[in-house]
Amino acid sequence: MIDGNSVDNTKEVAGNCLKNNLLAKNLKHWEIIDNPHKTAPYGMNIGINKAKGDYILILSGHSLIAPDYLTQCIKTIKDKDADNVGGPAIPIDLKNDSIARAISMAHLSPFGLGGGAFRLGDFEGYVDTVYLGFYKKETFARYGLYDARLTRNQDIELNSRIRRGIKFISNFKFQNSEIERESNLGVSAALCEEKEPGFPIGSGMTGGCGIKSEKTEKESNLRKSAQSADREAPGKIYLTPKIKSYYYCRNTLSGLWSQNFKNGQWVVYTKYIAPYALSLRHFIPLIFVSTILLLIMASLISLKSSTGSTGFSGPTPPYPPRSGEGLVNGFGPIALLLLALVLGAYFGAMLYFVGRAGRSVQRTAYSKQGAAKGGVVKTFETVGGPGETNKQPGGSEFVIRNSSFSFGSLLLLPIVFMTLHFSYGLGSLWGLISLPCWAARKKR
Repeated sequence: MIDGNSVDNTKEVAGNCLKNNLLAKNLKHWEIIDNPHKTAPYGMNIGINKAKGDYILILSGHSLIAPDYLTQCIKTIKDKDADNVGGPAIPIDLKNDSIARAISMAHLSPFGLGGGAFRLGDFEGYVDTVYLGFYKKETFARYGLYDARLTRNQDIELNSRIRRGIKFISNFKFQNSEIERESNLGVSAALCEEKEPGFPIGSGMTGGCGIKSEKTEKESNLRKSAQSADREAPGKIYLTPKIKSYYYCRNTLSGLWSQNFKNGQWVVYTKYIAPYALSLRHFIPLIFVSTILLLIMASLISLKSSTGSTGFSGPTPPYPPRSGEGLVNGFGPIALLLLALVLGAYFGAMLYFVGRAGRSVQRTAYSKQGAAKGGVVKTFETVGGPGETNKQPGGSEFVIRNSSFSFGSLLLLPIVFMTLHFSYGLGSLWGLISLPCWAARKKR
């Protein structure tokens, strides 16, 4: 378990969880390690270097995983001969109020966070990225570790490298079937039991497991992969809904704005560092917000030009118009028309997807003590039927239940959509403005 210098009781919670789950079964191969760099990619790389198994499982402190998660991951990665496998990001809310349910609904909608296959929940096949991730250890020897310069989007960048066959030049040590990288480039990892380790991880912690398989890869093959050139054969990433995990959404509009503003900002930084990593859909909010701002500015400039410096219209002056004034005045109505068309199309599409979202299923996570009476438990169909509680290793118990339909959350959904889109777009715009200074700091 790699801790990013958390100031709460994360270490205590994680330590108790590990003791209850592993020491109780006489499994002593675990430890908690500090990550002085504090960011996720450093921590994950530290964990990968420490892990001695043949597979690397990436976990998140914002997630819950199904008890059969590892079983499905191992089965899928072997059956499909993939380099990385995973499941969809199924959103759940913790507060069970209207705004939390609206945010969860927005995460399920293609209009909210785009049409990524791993967000839609029912697609199975080869994709460009997956939520969390379950990797062959040799994958990191072939393509390199996470790029620690990327505080965000490091998983997208790594998966893009895998699919394109791009490798970071890096040196590895081989000792006791362990791959180590001689670098400070930092997934948190620990040697975990293969059977049902699905415990939630405390805040401020990123977790991962190095899982020992029955058939260990030969060190010579790994060394051959690590010493190869900077181009490799393209890898494969497979998504299946059989690999079940649940993602905690933000519960407030302010938290959602802050998260997505930073996501939008880091899209620009990621494009600067790794131009191959992102697709056009990551920049649609930037294009949308920039278009609206430009049209508003053009309309205001035209209005000011037509009314004069006094701010109101008057009789036509006897002197001839200044150079370009007619062009500016003529563009004003066009800008207003274009702005109306863009906003009309946006709100029309939003109305359509709000209607679709009203038919989607929202889920709420409860502790055993806080679970409401009645309802249908929709968690982990492989464990039990409706109404059963899922008991996690380490003693934590929770249920994930369908939230009741809320007309209030449906009314709030347009506000959530706009929060997602405008925060992301403005974040990307700020990323463009701040990119020169950010790049200069990175070079130092």
